[in-house]
Amino acid sequence: ARLAGDMARAIEIDRAALAENPENWNLRVALIRDLADAGDLLDSELSRPLFEEAMRRALRLTAEHADSAESHYLLALAKGQMALFAGGKQKVRMSHEIKTSIDRAIELDPGHSEAFVVRGVYYYELATLNRALRLFARILFGGLPAGTLADSRADLERAVELDPEDISAHYNLARTLLRLKETEAALRHCARCAELPVSAPLHLQDKPAAAALAGEAESAAR
Repeated sequence: ARLAGDMARAIEIDRAALAENPENWNLRVALIRDLADAGDLLDSELSRPLFEEAMRRALRLTAEHADSAESHYLLALAKGQMALFAGGKQKVRMSHEIKTSIDRAIELDPGHSEAFVVRGVYYYELATLNRALRLFARILFGGLPAGTLADSRADLERAVELDPEDISAHYNLARTLLRLKETEAALRHCARCAELPVSAPLHLQDKPAAAALAGEAESAAR
């Protein structure tokens, strides 16, 4: 169901399994991941309740398993998704919380490739943030966490190194490289996305996005 992009069915299966074994770690993690992926694939206001449930469950998982890299990773992921619906003031506050969670995940497991993807995307978003919001954050909160395109590149390159088959890592690295005006390198990672098989729900979104990005890069280079 996941690989077909049928996230409603995947979530239904998760819930049925959890009803029989509500404390099972793998099932709890699977449901949070599927809720998050379903919301990302919907990419609309309908995503919000899915992200909200993912965050509630991730908060509970982290409270119960504070030494788990996966729980901190899932919490950072869910908070990052909820930040899309937040106002300026709340978005700034959440940005600090997301950074704390994802740094903790990487500290606990330096081999967690998906955590490096999330932090790489986080740095990309910080580096390309609207100037008005950045000024707002500095006036009211003393600023946002530090983050540059170079930071984004370093984390995404580490993610690719840890998991060379992850389409999302290649796509997001290509996006960062294009911002850094390294077009040839960006195109190589876009090409890699085209070659790799889909192995996670978001790859269904990132694979065509990489093809579109390659088209934009080639047009700009002409």
